[in-house]
Amino acid sequence: MTVNLLYPDFFSFLDALAAGAEPWRAYRQIYFEPHREILSAYLSKVMRLPRQALRERVRAVRPQHYAHLRELVTRADLAAVTRRAIQRCHRAARYAPPPQLALLVGFFSPDAFLFRVSRRWCIGVGLERWRELDALPLFLAHEYGHYLRRLAISPSAGRFTLAEAIVSEGVAVAFSQHIYPERSLAEHLRVPPARLRWWQQHAPLLWSKAMPRLGSSSPRVIQTFVSGDPRTNLSRCAAYLGCTAIAARLAQSPFPLGAADQRITQAPAAQVLNCTVS
Repeated sequence: MTVNLLYPDFFSFLDALAAGAEPWRAYRQIYFEPHREILSAYLSKVMRLPRQALRERVRAVRPQHYAHLRELVTRADLAAVTRRAIQRCHRAARYAPPPQLALLVGFFSPDAFLFRVSRRWCIGVGLERWRELDALPLFLAHEYGHYLRRLAISPSAGRFTLAEAIVSEGVAVAFSQHIYPERSLAEHLRVPPARLRWWQQHAPLLWSKAMPRLGSSSPRVIQTFVSGDPRTNLSRCAAYLGCTAIAARLAQSPFPLGAADQRITQAPAAQVLNCTVS
């Protein structure tokens, strides 16, 4: 398991800025070039950020905007927290080699994400928006669940549909629950308890919205259920629908399965959802 710590070099870049260095040159020499392989993949596959837009964001960087992050990383051993979380995940899924890890500072990046770096899967953590680290192990376990699903069923093998998105999010949540059973479902789903209660009370309504669209590969449809407008009750409900569908499938089995079991992480979406997807 490789944990790539990029953020110390980002702080060195900030120090150079404070000393009067030209932003773009300092960014490239101190931060980008030493981590070119990871940052190139991150910028092109995760952020999809054109070079000129990147230049503009670099020139807008102000060292004082990262004061809280500096304090945060001095209060916690990020590498140790990350390694412990990933080791727990790997013990539960030894059939898969552990992915790479990258702790970086980007520009409005997701808190955690899965992407490929030179044909290898990598779990990335964008540190710029983190205020506290209590939820970091859950985010890492969630992305590890996505990693296991991607090993088994790659979107490149066919259309990535809403059904697959629901199951993928469900596997990620179920795996996170398996690794950290002491944490609440709302924490694993990353929603307020009130939102979870609403979903539980209106599950048939959520399914009625999703079922006619399960075969859709429209990014707009998928995003509506995965990470749409947070003001709507459909936002992020894909994870809830997926983890409840997985729980139902596990309950039907005469032999209880762990959330990390290959028969769940590798099952076709239609089988998990017990439906026909066209």
